[in-house]
Amino acid sequence: MGRVGGRRPAGDDGSPAPEPVPADVTQVLLEAKLGPPRARAGTIPRSRLIDALRSSVACPLVVISAPAGFGKTTVLADWAEQDDRTFVWVSLERGDGEPVALLTLLATAVARVRHVDPRLFDHLGSPGISVLGRVVPRLVAALRAPGDPVVLVLRGAEEITSRVSQDAVDLLVDQLPAGVQVVVTGRRAVWLASGTRRSGGALLELGPADLAFDVEEACALFEALGVGLPAAEVASLVTATEGWAAGLYLTALALRAGCADQMSAHPPHLHPFVSEYVRTEVLSQLAPGAARFLRRTAVLDVMSGPLCDAVLCSSGSAGRLESTSRSNLFLVPLDDRQDWYRMHSLFRAVLLDDLVRREPGRVCELHRRAADWWEAHGSVERAIHHALASGDPERSARLVADQIVPAYLAGRLPLVETWLREIGESRIERDASLAVLAGWVAALDGRPVDAARWADVADRAEPPAERAAWFESVRAMLRAAMCPNGIAAMKDDAQTAVRIEPVGSVWRQAAVGLLGVAHLLGGDTATAERYVDQAVDAAEASGARVPLVRWLAHRALLLMDRGHWSRAADDVERALAVVDADGLTEYETSALAYAAAARLALRRRDAEGVRVALGHAMRLRQLTMWALPWHGALLRLEMARVLLAIPDPGGAKVLLRELDQIRRHRPDLGVLNVRMEDLRERLRDLRGHGTVSTLTAAELRLLPYLQTHLTLAEAGQRLYVSRNTVASQASSIYRKLEVSSRGEAVARARQIGLLEPSSLE
Repeated sequence: MGRVGGRRPAGDDGSPAPEPVPADVTQVLLEAKLGPPRARAGTIPRSRLIDALRSSVACPLVVISAPAGFGKTTVLADWAEQDDRTFVWVSLERGDGEPVALLTLLATAVARVRHVDPRLFDHLGSPGISVLGRVVPRLVAALRAPGDPVVLVLRGAEEITSRVSQDAVDLLVDQLPAGVQVVVTGRRAVWLASGTRRSGGALLELGPADLAFDVEEACALFEALGVGLPAAEVASLVTATEGWAAGLYLTALALRAGCADQMSAHPPHLHPFVSEYVRTEVLSQLAPGAARFLRRTAVLDVMSGPLCDAVLCSSGSAGRLESTSRSNLFLVPLDDRQDWYRMHSLFRAVLLDDLVRREPGRVCELHRRAADWWEAHGSVERAIHHALASGDPERSARLVADQIVPAYLAGRLPLVETWLREIGESRIERDASLAVLAGWVAALDGRPVDAARWADVADRAEPPAERAAWFESVRAMLRAAMCPNGIAAMKDDAQTAVRIEPVGSVWRQAAVGLLGVAHLLGGDTATAERYVDQAVDAAEASGARVPLVRWLAHRALLLMDRGHWSRAADDVERALAVVDADGLTEYETSALAYAAAARLALRRRDAEGVRVALGHAMRLRQLTMWALPWHGALLRLEMARVLLAIPDPGGAKVLLRELDQIRRHRPDLGVLNVRMEDLRERLRDLRGHGTVSTLTAAELRLLPYLQTHLTLAEAGQRLYVSRNTVASQASSIYRKLEVSSRGEAVARARQIGLLEPSSLE
């Protein structure tokens, strides 16, 4: 896969090239997520809460859940100041709850206090990452390294809606070493606060009732804000607001301004209370221009002077931001220089509501300008957010199409899926470029039904006028890769792509490589090897490292078949070197390289090498079935060849069943069909029992969940299988690993490389 189209080159209209976002801005926005919360004027210490938190050191998990405005952040900041332990902070915003983004932030934060294995970040950059099997255990291993006691604070748990992300945090908490405590905060009930943890004493939980101000605390707050009230009146306000910190704070400001009689008390966290105050006691006190500035900039997640100037088509925004922040109008600086800010969520929600009511026709235009600024300054991901919010489907589609390949290569498929979902299927169906790329992503992600659907849409689409040749080539390669119409059609499609793709294109390697595969399926191994040679050269020349591994593995297997073991060994070693150097151990393209390595180790009578390589291939094989049928079939045939030699006919039988599934969907696979029948004949004459390598794809999916606190029934719900099915799979895992319990199964799987050890040993 390669870059598509892209932004219009700078200077096409004679204008100067846009300046990229300065590197320090990216760092500022990252630091805002990983830095401690900033103190706000007018806060008071919450001694009773701090004492409870400080005494919770024996609890591995603290959960604080309450709606906005209950003072969660203030309590955490005060606790950190009074605790001798090191606090590590992760604050989530929109989009950070998907697995790669979440675990990258967690790993980056942990790396500030512990050594984190660089391979963890490599795994996070891999499509099809094994979150529970590989990433979380490495994070746990880092936390188990010697060091000072640590409190890891994860703020904004409401952003974590993905089951994979939730399970990852669950597993992290379950395996915490002594001296590490995790604190999770959210505006809604947090899934981590389970009955099992409550009953086991492994949890300290604080909710709205615990965070609510009592009369003594409310009196201290009013005094800190310069408002003197008798205790009886404060008690009445505490009752009216139910101790809601934001409500009391807003009331104090209104009293200080001398206009509290215009406000009516509402129960906590209901919008009328906040809205009334913001509109009547904040915005009404500002000059019309200042109120308009706040209302219109509320469309921005983060703000800077230049960004606000661009969105408002004005100047002087930096000064407005600074003065607004000084006046404590719910604007929070994100950096020490106070160049970047964000609005308090309550304040922003009211302003956005006000903007929609007062200027409904302006909202889309403001988002459009924000998208312009972020795109011109190099942050396409933020540009996509604003483009989607602006209601501009054509621009959204263009930006997403431009980012699908980079996001895929960065392992952020959930983000791609979010973009595609927000754009909508009807729009994708009308955008040929987006449809063909969606098909490629689905095929490489092992989703054959989705891949076939989008390939069909692309087949029926008219090529886009601005890049018709590119579209014709990529569409032909997608058909060739999926091989829906047999070998002859695959060869024709690959030849079309070879004719179109220029030398030097990042897609050239796919075109010539697929043509080589088509000749291989047709039985012409000499021609196949020639084209695979070209694919290797093209991948190297264009820097396409991921497909380079695939074509090196293909060539190594062709060389082995001809008895050229020395040259084959060179290709296997080169492929594995790229896998290690580029962190590709979780890519489906690496599976064939591991299968080739297992065959090479078998030739060298290296039993341990066979075990390790075969284990990697076994784990990765789940990522490829009939979406790329030639790859899925060849991988399983090469693995079966090794298994029969070990001998492990039980493992080969599992693979034969999977091969039959591929063949049902793609019956015309040429010589691979002949090899399948040969495998079937050989198995009829063999008897034996399976070993670890006989774990089925379903069992491999269940295996990581055995590390967690989830019951088998709960794990089955995650995997969409029944209680009986998951129990049967677990029993099969125990039998094949030759263990008798869940803990022993996990230990054995870690020992043989099917799961990542969560220790440094």
